[in-house]
Amino acid sequence: MGSALALTASIAFGQVASSPTDEALTLVRDLRGDDRVEAARELLWRLEAWTEELEASAASDVRLAAVIAGVTLADHVDALDAPRPERLELLREARRIVDTSIPNEYVAWVDYALAVELVSLGDLEEAAGRLEEALAGPTLGSAYELAASHLLVEVLRRETRWEDALLALEELDARVSERELAASEPELELLAWKARVHGSRGLIEQGLGRLDMALREHRAEGDFAERSGDLVVQVAHRLNRCDLALMTEDYDYVESSLMKLGEEPVFRTLPPERVAQFGLFLGLAQSELERGDPERVRRARGTLQHVAGDAWLPGSERFVVERALVDLALRRGDFERARGHLDRLAVELGTRSDSDGAEAIFVATLEARWVLDQGLEGAVFRAAYERLVRLWPSFLEEWSRTPLWPGGTGFLHHAERREILGTLTRLALAAEPGRAGAETALGYVAQAQAMGTLARRAGLAAPTLAELRASWLQAKHGVLYFLPSRERTHLFGFDRDGAWHEELEARDALRDELTSFLALLRRNPERVGNRGAHAAALERAAAAVSHALLPASLDARLRAWDAVTVVGTEHLGGLPPALLQFTDGAWWGEELAVDVVPSLPLALELATRAVVRRPTRDTLVLFATLAPGAAALARWPGLQERALSQAELARLVAPFPGRSTRAFLGPEATRGAILATDLREAAVVHILAHGVHLEDRERGAALALHGSDEAVSLLTCEDVEDQLEVSGVVLLSACATARGPDRPGDDNLAHLGGAFLRAGARAVVLSQVPVELAPTLALMELVHAGLADGVSPAEAFRTALRAARSGVDPLAPWIVGQFDVLGAGHVPLF
Repeated sequence: MGSALALTASIAFGQVASSPTDEALTLVRDLRGDDRVEAARELLWRLEAWTEELEASAASDVRLAAVIAGVTLADHVDALDAPRPERLELLREARRIVDTSIPNEYVAWVDYALAVELVSLGDLEEAAGRLEEALAGPTLGSAYELAASHLLVEVLRRETRWEDALLALEELDARVSERELAASEPELELLAWKARVHGSRGLIEQGLGRLDMALREHRAEGDFAERSGDLVVQVAHRLNRCDLALMTEDYDYVESSLMKLGEEPVFRTLPPERVAQFGLFLGLAQSELERGDPERVRRARGTLQHVAGDAWLPGSERFVVERALVDLALRRGDFERARGHLDRLAVELGTRSDSDGAEAIFVATLEARWVLDQGLEGAVFRAAYERLVRLWPSFLEEWSRTPLWPGGTGFLHHAERREILGTLTRLALAAEPGRAGAETALGYVAQAQAMGTLARRAGLAAPTLAELRASWLQAKHGVLYFLPSRERTHLFGFDRDGAWHEELEARDALRDELTSFLALLRRNPERVGNRGAHAAALERAAAAVSHALLPASLDARLRAWDAVTVVGTEHLGGLPPALLQFTDGAWWGEELAVDVVPSLPLALELATRAVVRRPTRDTLVLFATLAPGAAALARWPGLQERALSQAELARLVAPFPGRSTRAFLGPEATRGAILATDLREAAVVHILAHGVHLEDRERGAALALHGSDEAVSLLTCEDVEDQLEVSGVVLLSACATARGPDRPGDDNLAHLGGAFLRAGARAVVLSQVPVELAPTLALMELVHAGLADGVSPAEAFRTALRAARSGVDPLAPWIVGQFDVLGAGHVPLF
């Protein structure tokens, strides 16, 4: 705030000569540069007494003198090497002095200085009020106005006031744009502010569980930061990027990035606050990398303990350090050390205004783990369980205020939230072993899934198991749900006879097998050289994943069923459940009619939708073209233009002789034709086209139909959701129609399958990956035949997969098996 003091001094000397103001400035000059708290207090006392004397004498320049006193003190405190509580106390006195004058820009400056200290001490509520007051008054001046606006965004974000944070971010963006249009800021400074805007938006996206969008924003932040040449902004970008990497569980990136930064000369010039934050992130990454390895955990504990003793670490981040230290101690079985950290967390939590908020439930989760890992019973166990259960509803209610986005937000995307649900599961099972505990835990799962985007948009409540058994489950039909977390993976199952739970390997133990299998599945089959060798590699990878995910005891349970619904496959990276194997190597999709739903609340709604019988004017409406037009072919050169033969199309229609069918083929299969056709009473809507992905959209899956340009050829998720009404089954014979952003724990399904469900479909058959025409046509012919015979879409799909397994093409079953039957696929159409 040196500029504020200089400006004030020039005004004073220009307006008042040989006045009491000169005496104030003399006092200030005498004491400036002395960074002792005692000197600041002496300055405060002398200025305060001098101001009171002026007020008593009714001197004409009392207002200006008070401003000089308050702003000078704020400027002095800003550079003061003193504990933050001391600095805050002095700033409050400065603000009181300034408040005796008429409000002006210097008042706003002191409010901003106060807010900076309040944020450092974790008092976000008062900080937000100070900043809002500062920005509402007369101008702060260019630099301070942008700084205060940016700090307000960060405060609101940390308070999880998402909509307010986004509004404040829009105002900051507008202020930066105004400076750019008016050319009132140097170009490099504007680039730095643009980096800050993207960085803040990226952090908000992280908080909303939209991590793919966050990555896009942080990439833009990094570009502007690099172009600005501003080292402070570049360092902030590194922090934000590492924060995102922690959330996406890319701990290797965090460790390597921060270790490299520590060797760079710029690291030695960083403010101590930044050094402390980098230490925190490094410690968190190390603790995750060393999970399950007690011998290496010491290094992570050393890093975190070093950071915990850093006076520059803000209180909110010190809270994170203590939580991580509890986790490390519990993993080592050091319950005494864990208890000490828990006690410190409890004391810190008691000083906070929101003692029932998110931080409280994270502490309660650690407390419950401390009880569970020791096998404690009685009053201690009951207290831990009751506390977590008491905090759970308010935790959900807080998330229910999250803005609804077209692409959805992932409530369980964050590992810590999955850990809370997993700990509730352990508590329920410890309190009521067996079926009763499993049913209680499934109740918590349903409540978490009711926080999904679709569930909240439709106002769907968490269903009971009794409701699901009555409306969703048929005879010999069961439901499975996988919840991977840091310490263990929870597998839930239930059918008409009861519920059960299995505990599997931790998240990390499953990741390698899942990643390898999914990478093989997503290779374009048309680009595979040796189809037999690739099929053999897929077989081995599928067996490894199945062995990790499916305990041998599950075989007997599943073989007693004819159908299975798998809930929330996004937790497993979108793994197609039909490709999972029994212990004897048989595929689930051969033995069971498999469908998938994103959440239990949505399952209940789809069950209701499926039993509402509407008269069917059209049994089948077919749109088929592989000639999307020049514009699409130019944008996606990998698309192959191909004419569909009459024989191929006839085989699709053949299963429905004598029934009402309509076909829009070749040039007739356009976006306009789909949107203009009444599909509300069609039993089956089948679209055979090229699937494409629009990289500039969050919901990028689209169908490339016939048309001269994109406006008339591309059918997008927004088109389907906003302009179509369907009621039957939708078959999508196209590549990657289920491709969408990663939103674990959300039921939104930001792809064409989700769009058709929102448009009213009871089930959608679609694939996440590139598909080949011949196996896909063979699949759809058999699905059409099954539907015409009155079997369910899932049962028709099982027949098709069996046929592909008995064929001569070794890759055909893998292509067919990647089509999911999404929705109420176990309910027949006719």
